[in-house]
Amino acid sequence: MIKKLYNSVRDVYIRLFKNGVRLSRKSTVISTELGSYAHVGDYAFVYESELGRYSSIGRNAVIRNAKIGGFCSISWHATIGATPHDYTLMSTHAFHYISSFDFVEDDKRLVSHTVVGNDVWVGANAVIMPGLTIGDGVVIGAGAIVTKDVPPYIIVAGVPAVIIGSRFEKDVVEKLMDIKWWDWSNDKIQMNIGLFRKSITIDGLSKIREK
Repeated sequence: MIKKLYNSVRDVYIRLFKNGVRLSRKSTVISTELGSYAHVGDYAFVYESELGRYSSIGRNAVIRNAKIGGFCSISWHATIGATPHDYTLMSTHAFHYISSFDFVEDDKRLVSHTVVGNDVWVGANAVIMPGLTIGDGVVIGAGAIVTKDVPPYIIVAGVPAVIIGSRFEKDVVEKLMDIKWWDWSNDKIQMNIGLFRKSITIDGLSKIREK
């Protein structure tokens, strides 16, 4: 009953105040800032994070303490900000720093924030460890476990994730980082929609329309 009431209040708030945001009634979103047209799928869990405009989170994904840019595609079962366990301690269990186990009075968990840039694609079942910075335009392969920062427009895959390529040549990457299309107004994006529908080249980027 309480869950249904919460979902109803949340849905009304989103319809009134959040342009185009879609949250599945089966999702859990706590203390999170949502950009316009952000989408969160079934059974996704998003906690103390930011989700940029037009970014989407697939079903069963888990996002914790993360800042995610605009136009990102987070696939199903992905995890961003996975909780680490220090295996150098006597026990990897959380009882000695989480108060709910009744051994300690105050929580001692150290929170590491994860930053995901704009236009990032995170494949299904991928894991991004906490405290990392994932650059703009990055592609993370399905099932990858990312343990290091990833530069812009790099493609990584594997366990642990390693660089397997770049989305574009260096001059194209530099141009994309310069124009930062994800910061464009919706009108400018619509005006240049044709550029997004074909393989991009440096010549194509020179044809960006301003008016």
